[in-house]
Amino acid sequence: MGNGNDSCGSWTRDKLLNSVQRAWVLGYVTSSSQWVLPPDRGVMRNLAEGTDADGVFAWIDNYCSAHPLETIYSAAEALVVTLGVKWQTNHPNLNENHQAH
Repeated sequence: MGNGNDSCGSWTRDKLLNSVQRAWVLGYVTSSSQWVLPPDRGVMRNLAEGTDADGVFAWIDNYCSAHPLETIYSAAEALVVTLGVKWQTNHPNLNENHQAH
C-alpha cells in the first residue's frame, strides 16, 4: 500500500514534505470512487464531489491529528466511508424507491 502505510503522525509532522502522501490519498479516493460507488445513478462517480483537494487534505489533517498512531490508509479509508455515505444520500437509487412502492 506504499505511502498508505505511513503513520498519521508523519502526515501531521511533515505537512510541507508530504506531497507523495497527498498524491497517494488523492489516488486512493479517485480509485475508490470507481470501486465503491454504483454506476447506475446517471452521474459521475466522484466521492470528492462538492470539495477539492484542499478539502480532502483538511479532512485528513483533522483525522490524523486525532489519530496519530493510525496509518494514512486508515485515514483515507475513513474519509472514503464518510464521503460514500454523503454521495449515496445525494444520489439515491431511484429504481429501488419505485420498486418499494
